[in-house]
Amino acid sequence: VCSSDLRMASFRMGKTLVEVTYRAVDITNLEEMKHIARIDISIPALFDSDFHTDEKAVEDHFNHLVKMVKPEDFYEVAMCSDQIIGFHLVKKVPYMRGLFAGSIFTLWVHPDFRGKGIARTLKLRGEEWARNLKLDHIHTWVSTKNEPMLAANKSMGFEIVNVKFVKKL
Repeated sequence: VCSSDLRMASFRMGKTLVEVTYRAVDITNLEEMKHIARIDISIPALFDSDFHTDEKAVEDHFNHLVKMVKPEDFYEVAMCSDQIIGFHLVKKVPYMRGLFAGSIFTLWVHPDFRGKGIARTLKLRGEEWARNLKLDHIHTWVSTKNEPMLAANKSMGFEIVNVKFVKKL
């Protein structure tokens, strides 16, 4: 990354200088929400061969996001020109003894832009949001097959505290 802060970053892709900006998702823009839903519902299929998506799954996920996401959530996109190249959703959830945590619901970066610090910047922006709300911690779920995200989380100070076992029936 040539230059970076938490609002904008620039880097070279070949000979081209690419600028990335970060902004809140416009949750009233149903076209934007549908575009994100289409990408987001496809993520599990990358790591689970039994997970399949179709237009009904996209529509169901879109409806779920529209109902679930609130203006107070951290829901941001990384933009290159007018194209969404990444997004991140963190929600404030009850934890215990009156404490709250940030629960990462999704994080995605377009394959052409991976390894450029975009996921890291989105995660740092989500952490800043969580600190401002005085949340106790942030947690996330990651497929054991998603080695790049496992490594990214560890490098950013996340610790493995639970392991989920699944047995197909």
